[in-house]
Amino acid sequence: LGAHIRRAAITHSAYVGMAAYGTGSNVRRRARVAKLALAVAVLADFPRAGQVDGYPQLLRTLLQVTREKKEIALREALSGQAPADAGFRAAPAPPRPGPPPPREPPPP
Repeated sequence: LGAHIRRAAITHSAYVGMAAYGTGSNVRRRARVAKLALAVAVLADFPRAGQVDGYPQLLRTLLQVTREKKEIALREALSGQAPADAGFRAAPAPPRPGPPPPREPPPP
């Protein structure tokens, strides 16, 4: 696949066992994205984990959308329906480059 993925997990606290993954173009970005994903996962599952009133609007919106999508997935799982994509779609992989064109022989 060629994707670089970083895992963040909680090893100590009431939320032990939760994990999330992040992707990015370098190690620092992957770590930041994974930590943000983990924070969103905790706040989505445990709303009382943090008071979100003072958080930026973008984070509050992200939490609201995450909770809605989790609720849809849970309802579908409990009803036995095949899971819908819930709005998440992977982007198609870019085409792989073919082999380089053959080199011309050097002039004599």
